[in-house]
Amino acid sequence: MTTTIPEVAAAELITAGQTQLLVIDCPRCSCTHRHLAAGERRAPCGARYNLIDRNPTERTS
Repeated sequence: MTTTIPEVAAAELITAGQTQLLVIDCPRCSCTHRHLAAGERRAPCGARYNLIDRNPTERTS
C-alpha cells in the first residue's frame, strides 16, 4: 500500500547561525515546525511531508 506524502511550502526563518525552513500550518496538528533542509521530513507530531524550498539556489552551502 502506498501513501501519498503531501507537499508543504516553507517560509524562511533567518537566524544568527543559518536559514531555517518553517512549516507554518502542519497538515496533521496545525502547529509550526522548523527544519534545516527541504525534502521529505517528519515533524515532531509524527506528520510526514515533502518540504518545498521556494528559494533553493540561495542556499547552496
